Amino acid sequence: MLSAVIAAFLGGLILNAMPCVFPIISLKALGLVRHAHQQRHARLEGLAFAAGVVVTMLALASVLLAIRAAGVAAGWGFQLQSPLVIALLALVMLGAALKPVRGV
Repeated sequence: MLSAVIAAFLGGLILNAMPCVFPIISLKALGLVRHAHQQRHARLEGLAFAAGVVVTMLALASVLLAIRAAGVAAGWGFQLQSPLVIALLALVMLGAALKPVRGV
């Protein structure tokens, strides 16, 4: 169990070092800096953020456990094994790429 916890922690560190995560972390940091003069408010906002992350992960895990309890062999990323899901994601990305940029 300890090795799984350590591996999960290291995986989280690696994921947080990815470029797509930097804007989110910087927005959160700027939000906390905005309340630097109100230490209590900054602490409450940080705790609310952490609670939101934990609740979201528990909800995702609950959905996964419900799917498994229904007899489906599923894990994280199981939806990416479906050609339909892959096609829909490709269309979403294509739509985002083709969206005209205004003001340029």
